[in-house]
Amino acid sequence: MRTNIHIFALNFLHILPIPRTTDLCSTKKSTGAEVVTKRIICLANSEKGAGHCVAGIELLDDLSIGAWIRPIGSGHEGALTHREQAYQNGTSPQLLDILNVHLLEPRPQGCQTENWQVDPGFWWEKVGECAAADIDEYAENPEALFVNAGHTFKGVNDQIPEEIAALHPRSLHLIRLPALQVQVTAGFEGNPPEIRAQFIHGGTLYRLKITDPVVKNEFLPQGLGQYDLGACLACISLALPFQKNDGNLYRFKVVAGIMRL
Repeated sequence: MRTNIHIFALNFLHILPIPRTTDLCSTKKSTGAEVVTKRIICLANSEKGAGHCVAGIELLDDLSIGAWIRPIGSGHEGALTHREQAYQNGTSPQLLDILNVHLLEPRPQGCQTENWQVDPGFWWEKVGECAAADIDEYAENPEALFVNAGHTFKGVNDQIPEEIAALHPRSLHLIRLPALQVQVTAGFEGNPPEIRAQFIHGGTLYRLKITDPVVKNEFLPQGLGQYDLGACLACISLALPFQKNDGNLYRFKVVAGIMRL
């Protein structure tokens, strides 16, 4: 998976348009704790209640690829407030931005081993951007998306009992899909329309909720229907546990970011 990492790194040297604004080797003080600055490629900035859920892959000092990182904030269930994920000009990171994020410490939560507590005392800094094609070869190819252990009413292979999810060491995947269909369906009992992504991965059908706000804002206004996007990279995430009416806890798989190829 990383045999061409040096070529990939050289591509980033070419496309980074903005000088570095932070010494990634240094630590700072904001809240009294040491701050770790990490550079990530943004692969999700999705909706999480009234806040944001950002996730990305670390870009190391030598421009090789590191681990997944999901900054968590002070909002409900660890959501990032707008301020906690904003650039100094007030805008939010977009998919495929390359940015510096300032973190305090790892905060794993079950299978969400990628979680880091954000330091709210610093603006995030965009230092570049890339195209989906630049990271295409770094898509993962798991046999299944975590584990296929159940469906919701409208979903397919979209939920996992918490006791099974807790056994998994991760909650994020970047996958390449030759075809993805966006489906907008009527909401339950007069609720707003719902939006899902349907695709096949590893020979298995999936239909998962979309939390990517850019995709939602593009297709929900178009009304009920099915919309073919073609080849995409998709960031798949396992959400926090949710207690259903049966009294059991489940984690739901969501499509947190969609990047068209």
